[in-house]
Amino acid sequence: MNLLRIFALLFVFASISSGGAGENFLTVKDGVFYKNGEKVKAYGINYFDGFIRNVSDASKPYDSSWKAGLQTLAEYKIPFIRASFSPFHPVNWELYFKDRAEYFKRMDDFIAEAERLGVGVIPSLFWNHTVIPDLMKEPVSAWGNADSKTREFARNYAKDVVLRYKDSPAVWGWEFGNEYALSCDLPGEHLPYVAEVLGTPAVRTKADMLTRKMILTAYVEFAKLVRSFDKTRPIFSGDALPRASAWHNIRENNWTQDTIAQFEEVITADNPSPMDTTTVHIYWGDMPYDSFKNLEKNAIKECMAVAAKNQKPLFVGEWGVVNPSEETAERKRRFYEFARIMEESGVQLSAYWAFDISFQPEFNVTSSNGRSYILEKLRDMNSR
Repeated sequence: MNLLRIFALLFVFASISSGGAGENFLTVKDGVFYKNGEKVKAYGINYFDGFIRNVSDASKPYDSSWKAGLQTLAEYKIPFIRASFSPFHPVNWELYFKDRAEYFKRMDDFIAEAERLGVGVIPSLFWNHTVIPDLMKEPVSAWGNADSKTREFARNYAKDVVLRYKDSPAVWGWEFGNEYALSCDLPGEHLPYVAEVLGTPAVRTKADMLTRKMILTAYVEFAKLVRSFDKTRPIFSGDALPRASAWHNIRENNWTQDTIAQFEEVITADNPSPMDTTTVHIYWGDMPYDSFKNLEKNAIKECMAVAAKNQKPLFVGEWGVVNPSEETAERKRRFYEFARIMEESGVQLSAYWAFDISFQPEFNVTSSNGRSYILEKLRDMNSR
């Protein structure tokens, strides 16, 4: 073996040993998303219950409908999905507690099929902010107590999932949950839903109200835990665009509308290090700020500016058009205009809301329900 080949092999071995293989995964460097060593721009879609539909009812047999869904997305060349990896209501966790091996086997099947089809996955590990405290028989504010059963369960579940799939090429990143900050610091008494038949407590109290101070400690702990096992992939909060009065909600307990500077302060705080990204959800027709009304382009531009300043690239985890369920020329016009804005904005990573979500007919996108044009557009955007 000649010296040149020896040195080449040593270089490859050193790269793998030092984490160079991670270049095949989605990474963040200097405030930019990279994949395969190159800057990436990818338009995905939310497949909210792609995984959990198969584990949320222990009385039903294996539900393989998600396989056809992933196949469809692969055919439209959708590069990744964002999906819940935690059942929504307490009753939906029966399989997990009854037969954990079967629960994770079904998760294994989902990840394996995504790998086979080349569809990336961003798992959101604690989608519903009330479900883990409810399971642990604690108030929702237990998220703010590092010694609570809620936080202990979250640590163990996150560890199990991350260690299981940290080497899977299908996994693009790790997300904490969905829009937790929208439930924080609300003036007055805004209590979570009650539905005993779904496993919630019969009564909610003020102890079930969240503050950012509570939830941000959970975000930081989650990010540190994930980073201890996975040195490579980005970590997302899963939050939406802050409420129009978020800064005043936090500091003055009122609904005075925030300034843009205050908006920047809140969005920065909502994505704390070691989370290395900035996450928002933006919908046409639902702009909360007067200065952003009918100007989705300006909202995205502002979010991009905050992300760039903090060197935490922007992930628009949800985007879409708020409209009645019926298809109209105006709805299509808004979608195509919003798609153009997204494509020209410089946002590297975004996920449309939502694919195969039958219980939200106003948003449901499939290849056969009259909204296939959305999948076609995402395919065309990705091809560019």
